Order: sequence, then structure tokens, then C-alpha cells
Amino acid sequence: MKRENRADARAKKAEAKKRAELAKKIKIAGIIAIPCLVIIAMIAVAALSKKTYSLEINYIAGLDGEGKIVGIDVADYVDVCDYANIVIPKDEVAMTEEELSTHLDEVLSALSVEELTDEIIAKNYGDVASTVDEYIAYVKDEAQRSKVENYLNEYILTNSTVTSYPKNYLKDVKKNTDNQYILQFNYYNEMIASYTGSYPYTSYLEYYGAVYNAGKVEPGVTPPALTKKEYKNMVEETSKAIVKENLVFQYIYEDLGLEITNEDINEVIFSLGYEESSTGIDTCIADYGMPYLRQIAANYEVIDHLAETLPVQ
Repeated sequence: MKRENRADARAKKAEAKKRAELAKKIKIAGIIAIPCLVIIAMIAVAALSKKTYSLEINYIAGLDGEGKIVGIDVADYVDVCDYANIVIPKDEVAMTEEELSTHLDEVLSALSVEELTDEIIAKNYGDVASTVDEYIAYVKDEAQRSKVENYLNEYILTNSTVTSYPKNYLKDVKKNTDNQYILQFNYYNEMIASYTGSYPYTSYLEYYGAVYNAGKVEPGVTPPALTKKEYKNMVEETSKAIVKENLVFQYIYEDLGLEITNEDINEVIFSLGYEESSTGIDTCIADYGMPYLRQIAANYEVIDHLAETLPVQ
């Protein structure tokens, strides 16, 4: 973030922490304010499975100490959309009455009460609201913020194009993606075997065939395994999506002159499920490397900044 906005940023981070604490207490389906970045998709599984399997993933490959792609000017590789003039359509991001009703039903169930009162809200969610009306307003704001972030993420990536892929970085990402897919297969296979006593899949090709071909066969018919070529294409497609995301968001990050703080990095660490302590932080840094965590935090910061500044109308 820009230096002159540091004080405001600290206040926003404090409020974000309150929101995170609320999210831990109840299930808020679809309204947690974290952008859905491609890069996060497989990290959680990899984090769990890497403790069991020795397959190496070099998360910092191709990154410098700041978490930026080594040896390139990202402007040479992407045409980024006119992100500064995006107008976010309110009818696409406002929380619907149905979504609000579903959320309130979940709160009632979680608290084992039949009706929400000001007293119940103040007791359970006093950090963000003291009355039912205040709580509903808060939930609507949070839902809209989450949808705004998701809208921006999708719009920017859809309307930006990669003119060419940096060869070395794409190679690094492809290797990591391949290893992450194998780790995901191993973890799932082991998890099912721990309950059933037998492995459901004999190979990663069979597993991903079941995942990607499930809707292409008649009910009751076993989906065909992927061929090695199909698997290679899957890795290629995922890797290019990751590279595109990082190119685009690094471009915007640099163009806006944003900066990230230790708090931003810690938010990433805790979102990955690590203990909220110095031990948890140190463990995550050892697992992933600071450059990789900085890259994720920078991508988050771009969306956070745009969500704060672009109009919703």
C-alpha cells in the first residue's frame, strides 16, 4: 500500500481481524472477504499432504526476494485491462434476500435459538454489532465486499491477456503444479484408505480421470483414466492460469505503487491454516518461503485496494 495510507491501512487491518474472528464463530456461506485467486486452489491440500510425502515443491522458484518474477518486466508479457476505470454493477454484488435469509437461518442453527434479539447479537457478535439491525447491515456489507472482490478478480483476469509466457517461470510453475497434483492424489487416496481399508485409485491418472470425466459417462459407469497427454495438458492449462494471474497482478501492483506489510503476510499465513503465533508464522515461512508468501499477499493487496477505491453503482 502507499506510504501515505499506512495509518488508514492499520485501521482497516484491525477491522479485518474482527471480521475474521466473526467468520470463525459461524459459517457465512459465500461471503468471506477473500478473493478467489487461482494460486490458492491447491495449497491447502499440498500443505497437509507434504507432511506425509517427500515430493518436493519449490514454491519460491522463479521469484526474487520481494516475491516478484525474476528477470522480467511484466509489461512485456501482458496486456492488462483498464482496471482503474472498472465500474462494479451493484445488482451483481449486492446480497440477495435469499442469501440473507439463508445466512440468518445458519446463525439461528449455530446458536440454537429460534429468534435473533439485540441481546443475542450483542453477546455473540458484539465486536461488529450490538443490535439485530446493525448485524444485518454488517452482514450485507461483508457479502457485498466479498462479491466485489470476486467480481474484480474475474473481470481483470478475463479482460487481460498474456502476450507471451516467460519461459523459465512457466517451467518452474509447471513443475510445482505437477507435484501438487500428485500430492493431492496421494493425500486423497490415503485419506479414503484410512476409512475403508483399501485405496480407491491405483494411479493419479485414474484419479484425475474420475475427477474430470465424471460428467461424461452414464451413471454407474467408471470414468476412463486420463492419458498421459491429457494429464500433461491439464498441468499446462493450470500452470498458465497461475502464471497469467501472477503476471497481471504484479503489473497492477507495480503500476499502483502498492506495498505490503508484515500484517498482510501474516493474514496469508493464517488463511493457510497455520497457528496464529510466532511458531506458526515461522513454520509457514519454512514450508513455503517468504518470496512466495509475499507474492500471494501482493495479489491480495491489489484486489483489496481496488475494492476500496472503485465505484459500485
